[in-house]
Amino acid sequence: MLETLTTIDLTSVWPVILEIGAGVVLAMGIWAIKKLIAKIGLEADEKVRDYLIGAIQSGITFGKNKALAEVNSDDWSKVDVRDIVLAQAVTYTLTRVPDAVKKFKLTEQDIKDLVLARLEK
Repeated sequence: MLETLTTIDLTSVWPVILEIGAGVVLAMGIWAIKKLIAKIGLEADEKVRDYLIGAIQSGITFGKNKALAEVNSDDWSKVDVRDIVLAQAVTYTLTRVPDAVKKFKLTEQDIKDLVLARLEK
């Protein structure tokens, strides 16, 4: 009689324990996948950002070359080199990397500000 009082039959609760365990494992798996996706997303954003900055730098170089060509023309006394570089760099960036501009939701003014920041360095 004493043996029957100390023995616990878990047969009826075993399915519930398995469901809870499966739920915990599933939750941990979802959490790990979300962390992995976030890490990949950050790395992708960083690559796009580097791509955008490279395009801005190339645009500035392109704009400087255009401005130099204007200066070397016959009537360079009226040339505003800074405006030429700025306009060419913005146009270059907007046309060369539209996907990066769209990804970061940049406006033309945002690109101008980024170009001006790099011109002042």
